[in-house]
Amino acid sequence: MYFWEGQTGWMHNGYQDVGPGEGVAITFSIAADGYLTGPAAVTVAGHEGTYREMLLPGGVRRQVWLVAIDGRNVMIVLELQPYSTADEVAEAHAIIGSLQYEPSDSVVGFNLLFTLPAGWDSG
Repeated sequence: MYFWEGQTGWMHNGYQDVGPGEGVAITFSIAADGYLTGPAAVTVAGHEGTYREMLLPGGVRRQVWLVAIDGRNVMIVLELQPYSTADEVAEAHAIIGSLQYEPSDSVVGFNLLFTLPAGWDSG
């Protein structure tokens, strides 16, 4: 089990010798106020939020979950390259689906616990 404690963090799969932002990567950060808009309502780690997908230049897809947790706007970003496989995308969605809320004395007052499949790393 891993956790996010409020600092900008990332995880990526190890299927390719690339870093965050290449291949398949997930990042967590605190979004500025006003970012909680979007076309689809979602629940992440037991908290309500929104989901949006954008197509970027070069065929890159960016999926963004914006979730209000304890007065903070948590932004989870999944970037998918044109060559990302269906299995890689499913694994990334499973990680986000595994998120669990835990109160803590961290910078933001909570942790987000998650599990990573084999071949993934976090930082």
